[in-house]
Amino acid sequence: MPGRYRREDPGRGKKLSQHPYTYFDEELRKFISGDWIKASKLINQFMGKAKQTTGDAYLLWRIKQLVGAGELDVQGELKGMKDFEIKLKSAAPVGEPVTQGGAGS
Repeated sequence: MPGRYRREDPGRGKKLSQHPYTYFDEELRKFISGDWIKASKLINQFMGKAKQTTGDAYLLWRIKQLVGAGELDVQGELKGMKDFEIKLKSAAPVGEPVTQGGAGS
């Protein structure tokens, strides 16, 4: 089913539950700061501490999607989880101050 992720629901035995692809994104962002971190370390920390988790390949895919959407900064090649580092998106360089009220204020 497009746009959905299926996972085993521990509260319902062996039954599968469906969630949007973005299901783990909010929880994953809690492990990302303004400091560079290897994707492999982030995934390892997430899988060790998160109450609900999934496979490392899925988390790697979600990280790459967040990078592609411009939500994270990246350095290195977006290949394997040991090949790149990520951090929260840096603020754009500050140019001239923005004035309120426009012309004639």
